[in-house]
Amino acid sequence: MSFLKMDPDVNIMFHRLMNYFVSRENLEVSLSDDYNRKKLPPEFESKIEETWREKTSKNSTLHNGTKFRLDSITGDEHSEKVVFNLGITCYKDFIGTNWSPDAKLYCSFGSSECGNPQAYLSDALGVGALVETKDNFVVLLKRSLLCGEAPGLWDIPGGHPEPSVSFS
Repeated sequence: MSFLKMDPDVNIMFHRLMNYFVSRENLEVSLSDDYNRKKLPPEFESKIEETWREKTSKNSTLHNGTKFRLDSITGDEHSEKVVFNLGITCYKDFIGTNWSPDAKLYCSFGSSECGNPQAYLSDALGVGALVETKDNFVVLLKRSLLCGEAPGLWDIPGGHPEPSVSFS
C-alpha cells in the first residue's frame, strides 16, 4: 500500500509472501550469547544506566526484565527453512540504547567497529499482529501513559516475549 508511511527508523528484516507459509517444522530458533549486543565503551554504557535511572525516577511502574534480542534471520521469502538468531538482552538496555537520544551514534559505532549498525543496540524482540475484523476494521490499542516507550500512542496489539533466564 503506497499511501502508508513507515517510521524512518523502522526496518523490515524479514517478510513472508502469503503463498510461502513456514510450517513449525521449518521454523527454528538459534539462541546464543554470540547474538547478544556488544558492549559500548564505558562512558556510553554508563549513559544507559543514567537513562534508566532517569526513566524509572519519573515512572516507578517500569521494571527491568529479560528479553530476547533479535540479531538476524536466516532465510528469505522463498526459503523453506527459516532460523531466528536470538540473544538475550533486557528492558533497561532497550530503553538505554534503542530509545536513547544517542541511538544514531551507537549505530554509527556499530557500522564502523563491527560492520553492523545494530551491534550495540538492544534490539529487543517485539511481537505484534495486525488484526482485521470480519467487518473490515483494524484493531488498534492506545498505549498506556505509564509504558517506557511511545506512551499514549496508538499501536497494534503486541508485546515482548520474556525468556525464563536471568540477565546478568
